[in-house]
Amino acid sequence: MARYKLPAQAGLALAGFAYFQAFSQLPVNPILKNFLILLPIQLAAIAYISYVYYTKSAER
Repeated sequence: MARYKLPAQAGLALAGFAYFQAFSQLPVNPILKNFLILLPIQLAAIAYISYVYYTKSAER
């Protein structure tokens, strides 16, 4: 598992760079652009917290 850590991190960093670069080129209202940039991060945080909560409650 440890030998796949660096390629996975590099791939995620490249994907994040491409995502932010694509959104910086959009001709959208700056307030809406900030919301759209942060939306996937917020959804991932909600999914992670929900996953941890439901796996902990299933163990009880």
